[in-house]
Amino acid sequence: MKCERKKLIMNIALVILTGSLVFTLFLYVSLKNNYQSQLKINQQREETIRLLQRDDIQELLSHVRSVFAGEIVYERDPEAEFRSPLTGYSFHSYHRERSPAVYKIEYNVTVLEINLDRDKGELVVFYFLSYLDSDGNPLRGVAVDPDRPTRWIIERQEGKWVVVEIQEYKHWLSLQDE
Repeated sequence: MKCERKKLIMNIALVILTGSLVFTLFLYVSLKNNYQSQLKINQQREETIRLLQRDDIQELLSHVRSVFAGEIVYERDPEAEFRSPLTGYSFHSYHRERSPAVYKIEYNVTVLEINLDRDKGELVVFYFLSYLDSDGNPLRGVAVDPDRPTRWIIERQEGKWVVVEIQEYKHWLSLQDE
């Protein structure tokens, strides 16, 4: 009887020990995967910060901010060979005629991620643009949900980076599904 009891206790201990080892192994794999994911995120952040410091990227972002601020005006030209997607964000004469009371333009552009090849790339961006009257009331604006970035496809044209396509979040998701 004592021998059977010892065997039972040994089997129970073996099951507990095996379960503990399986749990420990599972925990190790989970922590390792989490560490590797975090490492990859940190490397991407560092790469984005490094790329943001490049003069050519700063020039592109300065251009975008100037368009948003109304300092660079894109007129709608249907016959133009290249029509920048930023045309829709430019405070051109069409908007000036429809909204003569614009007093102030507020905008913000935050780059989350940059991926570049030799002559093509993409920026993952949050942006906000709003036209305000003299009382601070919005006349027209474009804003993006802060949980939903946009993707800006860029290309090098004549030695400078230009935005060639802006993919809003819904379009971006549909492209991922394809």
